[in-house]
Amino acid sequence: MSFEEQAIGGGEALDASVGTILGGRYRVQGTLGSGGMAIVYEAEDAVLGRRVALKTLHRRYAEEVSFRSRFEQEAGVMASLDHENIVKVYDISQEGEVPFIVAECIAGRDVGDMMKDAGGRLGERIMRAVAGQLLGAPDYAHRRGVIHRDIKPSNILITQEGT
Repeated sequence: MSFEEQAIGGGEALDASVGTILGGRYRVQGTLGSGGMAIVYEAEDAVLGRRVALKTLHRRYAEEVSFRSRFEQEAGVMASLDHENIVKVYDISQEGEVPFIVAECIAGRDVGDMMKDAGGRLGERIMRAVAGQLLGAPDYAHRRGVIHRDIKPSNILITQEGT
């Protein structure tokens, strides 16, 4: 995938070519994924020396106050959660008028890709392990008044260690 400014889902993303520094400290390493409203980049935090994920709104959504507000609210909610099966949020920043969330970068794969590689089905052993951990995360969030509205295979990341 090209790292130049892209049109994805009808909106331009930040100019985040490899080597670009966003927010004064996050050096873009590549693209991790994209959706209709946002794109996720892999970056290096130049201050703390760690690998992070940057989730940024497409420009057209960043320009709308309601989307920006919802995005910033999402960052605050995510940052308030501390559970081993929920991605940790480190920061929220912006580049120009485009906000981005700085989060833990998970080395591994998403369940959607795993299912594609397995012909649409994962084995019972893998599914039991995934389901057991997966159910703990929304339970924790729900007890804190947070509901994830988009749990799907492509949003479930599995580390190389199986978490």
